[in-house]
Amino acid sequence: PRESGAAYKDLFRLVQGPRVALFFDTIPITHPEFTPAGTVERFPGYLEELRQFDAIAAISNYSRDSLAGFWRWAGGKAPPVVTIECGIEPPPDGSSAPATGGRPQVLALGTIEGRKNHAALFDAAEALWVEGLDFELHVVGMARPETAAAAIDKFESLVAKGRPLFFHGALPDGA
Repeated sequence: PRESGAAYKDLFRLVQGPRVALFFDTIPITHPEFTPAGTVERFPGYLEELRQFDAIAAISNYSRDSLAGFWRWAGGKAPPVVTIECGIEPPPDGSSAPATGGRPQVLALGTIEGRKNHAALFDAAEALWVEGLDFELHVVGMARPETAAAAIDKFESLVAKGRPLFFHGALPDGA
């Protein structure tokens, strides 16, 4: 299979302006136990491929520092890495949920795998349900069988208890 970096040359010919990559984390290096083996093996090469960009936009200061630290350790020239905070602003009226009249809905979106820590999410949701909070938790994403077992076990246990927990699997963008 073609490495992702092999396509950059063709892609970069199409880009009119700075080439910036979005960077999430170094979890395949810092916590390989939560990451599929193939991803762990490929990840250092991916970090090297990122050097081809003009800049890197990291989702947190921790991610920025982790990537910059890897590149310092590996040596060589690297593009600047800046932090762009991800998140949303609260609604101007101070409300925390849309006025739908129904129970609040929480969405967890992303692959289901150990490094995303869905098991802790399910534990937290259960603690809130035990306290009496009434909300639905919707999980959308593909389950990675290599590292999702603990999360899937917790999910199935909570569903068996009748908790308002829903798994939608991988969905198309429109959904």
